[in-house]
Amino acid sequence: MFGMVWRRAAGIALAAVTTGLLGSAGAQAAPDRAAAVPWKSVGAGWVLAEQSAGRHGPVTLYLASPSGAKYPLRGAPGGLVAWSASKTEALFELTAPNELEQLNLQNGHGTRLELPPGSYALGYAQPDGRQVLAVRQAGWTDTLATYSLSGRLTATLDSSRYGINGIGTAGGRTFAVSAPTGVRLVSNAGRLLKSLPVPASLGCTPVRWWTAGTVLASCITRSGSSEYLHLFLVPTSGARPAELTPFRRSSYDLGDLDAWRLPSGLYLQSAGACGTLEVNRQAASGSVTPVPVPGTSSPSYLVVTAAGSRLLIETQGCTGRGQLLWLNPATRAETWLFTRGTLGAVPFANPQDPLGQI
Repeated sequence: MFGMVWRRAAGIALAAVTTGLLGSAGAQAAPDRAAAVPWKSVGAGWVLAEQSAGRHGPVTLYLASPSGAKYPLRGAPGGLVAWSASKTEALFELTAPNELEQLNLQNGHGTRLELPPGSYALGYAQPDGRQVLAVRQAGWTDTLATYSLSGRLTATLDSSRYGINGIGTAGGRTFAVSAPTGVRLVSNAGRLLKSLPVPASLGCTPVRWWTAGTVLASCITRSGSSEYLHLFLVPTSGARPAELTPFRRSSYDLGDLDAWRLPSGLYLQSAGACGTLEVNRQAASGSVTPVPVPGTSSPSYLVVTAAGSRLLIETQGCTGRGQLLWLNPATRAETWLFTRGTLGAVPFANPQDPLGQI
């Protein structure tokens, strides 16, 4: 299975959005900047992002509306991890993965918390930001657990010797957890509720909720002597999982990590050559074609989220890293947020919407 949660693994790491950021916090902006934000309008389609004007320059937090309006807030204390559905709280990783700060975006007040040594946060255990979901690595064993905002252990959810990851339901009462043969459902107290096997799986990582009763999982499966990373829809009812993306014997797509169904079709986040990330459109036959992103200077694209007919894309890699834009892949229309310097972006998570768990 995976040595670490795939969002943090080298090569196809989605956590690369915070690499190089730690310790480069910018000077705090004027507190009254937050007063300009139309807080009542903040919701679906809004994005919290970090942007730096230079390689070693200060890092500023921005709120960006779906139309592309940007509101600077203040300096970032560290690497952006999560944004609470309360709208005003965000979680940051400081100089060490187990050292965190929750920042109030309106008044600039920060609360530090420290997880056990060897831990790193995946995000909030609940969209409202009352608990933190984290992985603790000790020896050969990884443990998924929830912690209070004071750093106190609240529940151990599961452990594995093969890497572990998990996603919570909108209410935070149930978690889908990676397993060597599929996905496990556990309660927020750590009780195993159900095992959901995936045929021929060598390990699955839950990516997000496809519907309220279906987990989108990225699984390693075997076909003959070949192994491949592709996507399954895993019903929590225990019904047989369905392949969302097929095994492709010859393709530049080296494995599928995430997917979004837009009005114009099914779009995939895929692993490409040399550790790059690709965006592909899958036809009904299962074949894929690359999605061009005009105006970008890097061939590696991280899909942050989807909203309506658009994908939010952040460029990755050594050249051109840090561009952030909304793309309609059908029309190729773009709404640019930043042409450079983006270090991380998190979409708003609606606590009433299970699909808000990205």
